[in-house]
Amino acid sequence: MQRPFVESIYATVTEVAIPLVIVIAAVSLLTWLAMRFTIRGQVSKFLPFVIALACLGAVPGEVAGASFEPIVGAMLTGLLGIVSALLAYLFSKDSLQEWRPVIPFALIAMLICALGGLTIGGIRKAQFDQFDREWAIYRSELENLSFPVEKEERLIHIRRKYGEPGTKPDATRSEPRPSTGK
Repeated sequence: MQRPFVESIYATVTEVAIPLVIVIAAVSLLTWLAMRFTIRGQVSKFLPFVIALACLGAVPGEVAGASFEPIVGAMLTGLLGIVSALLAYLFSKDSLQEWRPVIPFALIAMLICALGGLTIGGIRKAQFDQFDREWAIYRSELENLSFPVEKEERLIHIRRKYGEPGTKPDATRSEPRPSTGK
């Protein structure tokens, strides 16, 4: 028994969610390690911010990559708008001075995750395109198939309409018999 809903959820989890989580986790871990070696003090409290920006890059990146519409330019414009607004706000506040060293790392994590999301989405889009091409080939081959019963029915219809070769055609025929060109 087929369950298309369950199968589609399974495909979404295995082909989209798990790769995105792996990209987000790997980039967040590398960012945390880089922050740990370059920023003084406790950097673990900034990890949720880095993960949030990584998700903010990865999820729209995957959507844009898998989209059949040319929205990549709009996605990148939106991401750059978010980045510039966040930078303007965080760098203007004196009370958030401890966040200043973290911001470049978080932005790098967001952009790398956006690139990873675009890649994952592009792979998904390529799979859909491949399926569409294979389906079109299958349909064209199926339409060009000639079944023996169908062929015999056409032959009977032609024989009724034009008569057997060498015999007198049907009297009810209204069209002239085609010439053979001989």
